[in-house]
Amino acid sequence: YIPNITGNFVKGRGKVKSPKIGRMVMQSNGSSGGEAEDSPKPESTNGMPSESSEAGVEPGSDPAVDGRPGNNDDDGKEASTPEASLEQPRPSSAEPPQSTWASAAVEKIREAGLALPPFIREFNEQIKGGFPSKRRLDIVQEFFHYTEDEGRAFFDSLDRDHDGRVTLADMKAEMKRRNLPVDYAHNFIKRARRHSKVPLGNSIKWEEFRSMMHEREASMLKAFNSLDVSQFGSLKRHQIKGLLEKLQFPASDENADSMLKYLDADASGYVSYGKFRNFLMLVPKEKVLGKDIGYLWFESATMVPMIVPADASRKMVILSTLASAAISGTSTLALHPLDTLKTRLQASKGQSIMAVAKNVREMGVKAVYRGVTPATAGAAASQGFRVGIFEGVRIATRVLLPTIPDIQVQTIASGMGAFVGTAARIPCEVLKQRLQAGQYPGTMTAIKTVLKADGLPGFFRGSAATLGREIPFYVLGMVLYEQFKKAAVNYSKSKRGRGLEAWETIALGALSGGIAAALTTPADVLKTRVMTSAVGQQAIPLNAMLENIVKEEGLGALFKGALPRALWIA
Repeated sequence: YIPNITGNFVKGRGKVKSPKIGRMVMQSNGSSGGEAEDSPKPESTNGMPSESSEAGVEPGSDPAVDGRPGNNDDDGKEASTPEASLEQPRPSSAEPPQSTWASAAVEKIREAGLALPPFIREFNEQIKGGFPSKRRLDIVQEFFHYTEDEGRAFFDSLDRDHDGRVTLADMKAEMKRRNLPVDYAHNFIKRARRHSKVPLGNSIKWEEFRSMMHEREASMLKAFNSLDVSQFGSLKRHQIKGLLEKLQFPASDENADSMLKYLDADASGYVSYGKFRNFLMLVPKEKVLGKDIGYLWFESATMVPMIVPADASRKMVILSTLASAAISGTSTLALHPLDTLKTRLQASKGQSIMAVAKNVREMGVKAVYRGVTPATAGAAASQGFRVGIFEGVRIATRVLLPTIPDIQVQTIASGMGAFVGTAARIPCEVLKQRLQAGQYPGTMTAIKTVLKADGLPGFFRGSAATLGREIPFYVLGMVLYEQFKKAAVNYSKSKRGRGLEAWETIALGALSGGIAAALTTPADVLKTRVMTSAVGQQAIPLNAMLENIVKEEGLGALFKGALPRALWIA
C-alpha cells in the first residue's frame, strides 16, 4: 500500500502510476517514472481505489500472466526489484485520519526499506510544526511591512508640527481627543524613551516609537484576535454589536457607530487591525492585560471620563472645597424657610402638610428663619469637607487602584466624603432643628442649654440616624448624577452632535438630588425625632422609635416631609 498525496492508501503491484509520493520514491531509487499517470483512478465501492485499476491490470487478469513482476510464491522470498519491495500486507484497519497522513506516509516508506528523499523530510517537519513554510514566512514578512507602514502613518499623525518628533504636548492632545487620561501621555513618552540612547526628555523620534511598537506587537495582535474578527481581519458594525451583547452593554447602532468613529473608522464602516492597534498603542500595557479590551474600547468611546484630571493639584482641591462650601451655604440661607416647614412637619404627630404650613405663616418671617445661622454654617462646612475629600479620594484611588471601575471609585469617594462632612454637620443640625421646632428663642440659648443638660455628647445626639441618612443620600445622589450625565451626554452627542448645555447639567443635578432625597426621607424623619426630643431625656433606640412611628402613625409617617425635602435638595 502506497500513501498518495491526499492521505489515502492505494495498493500497487509493480510500478506505481498514480500516487505522487510513490512516484517520487521510484525516482529516488533509480526507477524510471515514465509510465506515471496523473489521471484519477476508479474507486471501489468502499471508497478505496480498485486493486485492479490501480495496478494497471484489467479485472480478472493475472498479473503473472501479463509479465508483471510479483512475489515468488514457491520459495517464499520477496522479489529483489524495488517495485516488488513496495508490496505490503493488506491492512485490516480503516483509512487513517487526515491529521496523521504525513507521518503514516513516511512510516510506510521506511517500512518498505526505501530512502526518504530530503524534500519529504522537510515536508513532514513542516506538517508537525517544526518550522514555517516559505509561504508562511512570506505572510509574516508582509504583516510586518503592513504594521511598519501603519505605525509610520500613526507617528506622522501624532507629530502635529511635522518636525520628526512627537512631544509630550502632542501626546496630551491625542489623549484628550481619544477621551483617555492625560497621564497616559506621560506613560507613553516614558516607555518610548527607554529605547533611546539618552532616556531623558519629553519627545521621541520615529526609531524610538518603532522599537516600542515592535515590543508590544504580539500583545496587541493577541488582544485584537480575542475579538470576533472576521475572516478578512476586520470588525464591522454587526460584529461590534455582537461584542456589546457579550459584554452585556446596549447593542445599539448608536453605540456601534460611536465605537467606529472613536477609531476613525466611521468612513470605511469597519475596524482594521491598524486602526485598533493605534488605540492600543496609547493605552499602557498593564491596562490592556488587566481589563477586557472590548470594555475598554466601549468605555473610551461612549462614556465621559469620571476621574479627576491627572494635573489636579492641592490648589485645585482647596478651591473646589471653598467653592462648594460657599454655594452650599448660600443656597441653604435662601431655602431655609422650606427646610423649616419640613422640620416642623416631621416633628409633629398627626398634622398634615397644609396645617403645618398654615402655622408657619402665622408665626411670621422671623420664626421661619429660626436656626438659619447654625444651618448655614453646618451646610457650608459639611459640603466643603464632602467635596474636598471626594476629590482627594478620587485622585488617590486613581494612583493606588487604577484598574477598579469608575462606579466603585465614585462610591468609595462619596462615602468617605459624606462620613466626614456629616460628622462636621451634626452639632449644627442639633441646634438648627431645635430652634426650628421652637424649643429655644435663639442660638446662644440653645448652645448653653444643651451644654448644661447633656454636655458635649448632646451636640451629637442622633448621629447614627444622621449618618444613616447622609451616607446613603450622598452616595445615591452622586451615582445617580454621574449615570444620568453619562446617558444624557451620549444621547446629546448622538442626536445633536454636541455636549450638554449648562442648564441641562444643573437640571440633572437637581433631578438626581431630588430622587435621592425622597428615597432617604425615612432616615430623615428618624433623625428629626431624635434631635428634637426633650433635653436631658434618654435617647430612644432607633429601632424602637421606628416601630412606634409605624404602629402609632402608620407607614406613611416615615415619608413626612418628602416633598419639601426633595424640593429643598433639588
